[in-house]
Amino acid sequence: MTNYELRITLYELLKLKYMKTLKYAIILLFSAALMSCGSGDDKKVDDTKPTISLNSPISTVMITPGGVLNLNAVLSDDVELGEYIVKITYRGSKSIKNVQEFYFNSRTDLDAYGNALPVVNGEKSFDLNFDIGVGTNARVGHYSLIITAIDQSENVTEEMVQFEIVRP
Repeated sequence: MTNYELRITLYELLKLKYMKTLKYAIILLFSAALMSCGSGDDKKVDDTKPTISLNSPISTVMITPGGVLNLNAVLSDDVELGEYIVKITYRGSKSIKNVQEFYFNSRTDLDAYGNALPVVNGEKSFDLNFDIGVGTNARVGHYSLIITAIDQSENVTEEMVQFEIVRP
């Protein structure tokens, strides 16, 4: 092997060694750059459930068929409320007729007087107050009113109260 060939071989070995090091250095730099870049979303995760303070009805309320049941509650959330749902069930069972008569969603339904239900979407706290019409053919007996509050992060809280529909 000549001196010239030896120089080329040493040159190629050095070149390979530095290229390998350079390749690893580039990979390391790109990895560090990617890891330091977050999603850009520094929002805090909302894992706190909303709260419900149910003022009306109270458990001793007696309503007659054709009457009106007032719902009054304060809904609150640490970030933002999304919606609420009110369900009324007869003796704890959900018969199709009762759910259809007494199921209210804040985004789609009306109160006893045909007004749109209050919308809580985007609020931190909301004083909910509306009347629910009790049908003239409502079955006499014990009922449960369940109000569900859902926040923007879909955390859910429920409160329940029992009331009674009695003959006039």
